[in-house]
Amino acid sequence: MCVLYPLQEFKGTNFGAAGFEVAEILQHGTTPDECVTPHTGHQFLLSAEHPTELIGGISFIHGNVDGAAMGNTNDTEVYRAFHKGRCFQLSVSETETTPDTSGAPMKTLTPAQERKIDQTMSEILHSFRFAN
Repeated sequence: MCVLYPLQEFKGTNFGAAGFEVAEILQHGTTPDECVTPHTGHQFLLSAEHPTELIGGISFIHGNVDGAAMGNTNDTEVYRAFHKGRCFQLSVSETETTPDTSGAPMKTLTPAQERKIDQTMSEILHSFRFAN
């Protein structure tokens, strides 16, 4: 499942996209330890400041994946939990274009706009619940 932030709200800025995703990790996730251990293809760095997050009454391991390529940056917050014998990953991602590498003039997001995106994505993340 994936939920995307409306792109048109920040048209003309360096905002690329923001989204929330729920996925089941089928490889390397058959035990609780395997589920929360980063593996190739699903690597992330555990957050030193905030290593766990309570979401919908379930404790998730919290990590981060950052990347940059072709004038774009990507920041993804990753949350993993082993629930009822299955490994689940929630993620919140945001991409931005580096303004000075694009062809057209582009404004950067203001701190207030960044906070609005962060708040909205946090609300979506924390609304997640397992059905049973």
